[in-house]
Amino acid sequence: MSTTMASVHKRPILVWLISLFGLLYIMWTVLATILAQTGAIDVEPLDVSLLEKLPTIILALLIVAAAVALFSLRNVARILFLFALGLNLILTLIHISQTGWFEEFWGGGSVYKLIWHAYFIAASVYVWRSSKNGVLH
Repeated sequence: MSTTMASVHKRPILVWLISLFGLLYIMWTVLATILAQTGAIDVEPLDVSLLEKLPTIILALLIVAAAVALFSLRNVARILFLFALGLNLILTLIHISQTGWFEEFWGGGSVYKLIWHAYFIAASVYVWRSSKNGVLH
């Protein structure tokens, strides 16, 4: 067995799941955004400038970097996931201040948002524990 195959088998299943879910979720979001922007799917037009999208773009880049770092079993994944969790919390609070609690948790896309929030919390806790247990280096 080569060293590459041996290193693949050393990754815990949760590393695979968290990394793949993060990458697939971001790819799905990018695809949905492209489809909405090109008019391929019918949605209400959003009047949002690039500057207003910047925090969301940064969040997506953080998740991609964190997922890759976690898959590589790097300790930096802990920092990246914590930054992503913090930015997600800030963006959520801003959205709540603009639309209200009901809209955030029961409005359009609420299931999508709840899955996303649960992912951030679960991934951050898992990465923190993995770092403390020496899984990440």
